[in-house]
Amino acid sequence: MKVKSFTADTVAEALRLIKADMGKNAIVLKTRKAVSPKGKAQVEIIACINDEQPTTASIDQAVATKTAKAAPKVTPMATPKAASIAASKPAPIKKAIVTVANDFVPKIEEPVSPTINQKLDNRLERLERILTRYLVNPVQNEDADELMSLRERLRESDFSNEFIESLIHDSLLETAAEADSDLAQSIRSGLVRRFAAVMQPSIELKEGDRVLFIGPSGSGKSSMMGKLAAYLIGQKKVKVKLASIDDFKIGGTEELNSYADLLGLQSFSSFEVMSTLKAESSGIILIDSPGLTADESDREKLFSRINELNPTHCVFVFSALTRPSDLYTMAKWGRSATPTHFAMTMMDLSSKYGGVIKLAEILNCKMLWTSDAPGGIGDIQVPDPNAMARTTLEVEEELCKV
Repeated sequence: MKVKSFTADTVAEALRLIKADMGKNAIVLKTRKAVSPKGKAQVEIIACINDEQPTTASIDQAVATKTAKAAPKVTPMATPKAASIAASKPAPIKKAIVTVANDFVPKIEEPVSPTINQKLDNRLERLERILTRYLVNPVQNEDADELMSLRERLRESDFSNEFIESLIHDSLLETAAEADSDLAQSIRSGLVRRFAAVMQPSIELKEGDRVLFIGPSGSGKSSMMGKLAAYLIGQKKVKVKLASIDDFKIGGTEELNSYADLLGLQSFSSFEVMSTLKAESSGIILIDSPGLTADESDREKLFSRINELNPTHCVFVFSALTRPSDLYTMAKWGRSATPTHFAMTMMDLSSKYGGVIKLAEILNCKMLWTSDAPGGIGDIQVPDPNAMARTTLEVEEELCKV
């Protein structure tokens, strides 16, 4: 075994020295910082290689040895006559069959396509950047403490371990090539981008649209519907009607009528919905529904009725206070209604928004609206990925533009 130390100004240069001296089969044992006699920062890499690997000379020697061992021995006759005959005319020697061990046969390497070589070069280049930054210039203690704090904060905000590690991994790769880059800032910006990827910036509702709200009981479906109605008639100046297919909620009709009276709108009970939809084609109809339950037969009846309504938009509504495990279960129930979007209520009562990422995956749709205040007060809002990331990580400054 041959072990040797190589010192250079950069990891890349040290790796080239190793390759030139030991070949491509060398193994890196250790990497550490070093200082030149002139005080310049360098990197030292200790590498090794098995110096017993076969060479051309060793292959030739092995073949010759094998041939000599395989050749038959000639034993002379004991009588003088036989000896003289043997001396004048040597006995023929059978050809020896030489078997060379596979270990000594040089392997012919097949040509590698340029595409594969390019991919390997790209991966090596990325690896060198990471080694240069995080081995030669390791993360300072205060940076490591901040990284641990960010990781813990994300866990507390209901993000899965898989999501957290993926976010940190991508941020490490992003900052590897830049010596002065901020890993913590990269993680914050990455969180903003991932929030933005599961959000619908806006939607334009038009005449004849039917918007259905589904979700668990107490999630804020009715208040979300009321806030949307107020926005549409106040800001968009369009005609709106309210309807409900909730036959289970006590006082559901009265709640619907109170919103209608407050906004000066028409409202229709669950018994009038189908006839109303067939007769009415003007304006936008907002439809409330009963809460999703664990009873499968109740859900099947609800989904059958939703199919009859044929809504143009189906919005799954959930509360920011719902536990992630319960939320994911109810989202799987609601998936049968084929939601087009989802919305979150009561955001002012919680800062744990990790469920949004997983919910988008389960429902296969994006977040459309949010609501801060419970009940019928407050405005319906477009989700803001920067605001959600700032609240999650407890920072005040703008993180990044999306």
